[in-house]
Amino acid sequence: MTYSFVALLCISSVCLIVGVWPKVASLVLGVSWISVHSIAFSTGKIDHGILLQVAPLVLAFSCWGDTFRLRESRHVNRNADGFPIAIFAFLTAYWMATAGWQKMMHNWLDPSFSAVYAIVYTNSIVTDRPTLVGQLALQYFPTWAWELNDWVTVVFELSGIFFVWKRKLFRCWIAAACFFHLGIDLFMSIPYAAAPLAYAAFAPWSRLGLVRWLHSGQSRRRVLLVAILLLALLANAVQLIYSFSLARSIVWAAPVLGMIFLLSKQPQSASEHDLERGSAT
Repeated sequence: MTYSFVALLCISSVCLIVGVWPKVASLVLGVSWISVHSIAFSTGKIDHGILLQVAPLVLAFSCWGDTFRLRESRHVNRNADGFPIAIFAFLTAYWMATAGWQKMMHNWLDPSFSAVYAIVYTNSIVTDRPTLVGQLALQYFPTWAWELNDWVTVVFELSGIFFVWKRKLFRCWIAAACFFHLGIDLFMSIPYAAAPLAYAAFAPWSRLGLVRWLHSGQSRRRVLLVAILLLALLANAVQLIYSFSLARSIVWAAPVLGMIFLLSKQPQSASEHDLERGSAT
């Protein structure tokens, strides 16, 4: 059963990249992805990557599978993009807010101790997962700094639900979230790669010259597709051979995505316009 879902996941991923029945491929990808993780979670640690797995299910009803398709569709409706993107933006903010709510309900804001300090200390002493930043913080951070970390974490995670209604505020919040996840890995050795990958759905990729160049012709799209597949195979090979942490690399690269959000000052792209229009809807 597991291998069947894995096979569906791989086939639907390739179909989505090349634009073969993108809506169906997205739905199959989302269902098979969730199914594979559900089976894995039944025998071990439960992860929290549901946001990334839900993305294909929501964005299946947008035009995201038509960008690099090998065969042009005569029935592409770009006006249909706004509402699915707005829904995914709300789910992103809600997903983060649920984490903040749980922390607030479980004494993260108790001034008598610091939850962040407890996690960093446990990583360093008990589970033997020390980080350089965490070790320095344990030595030099005063008590009030640890308590401030508790409050900043909870407030930031809860704040997205209030910013999602305005495109510019939400873009700044997403940019800050990219740095937020990097900080978590530096302090706690938790490389949470699912979040930055999901945030990439809102990036103004159309403003980047390389993306425009790749999108300018069919032959270049084929080159892109081959490059994506080769890079995926190479990344997995390096990860297996050298114990390379692909998740950590994604988290460390997340600030680049954050800077794309913050430094993009050109007129808003079609996808951003759709996000704003969908949010207003």
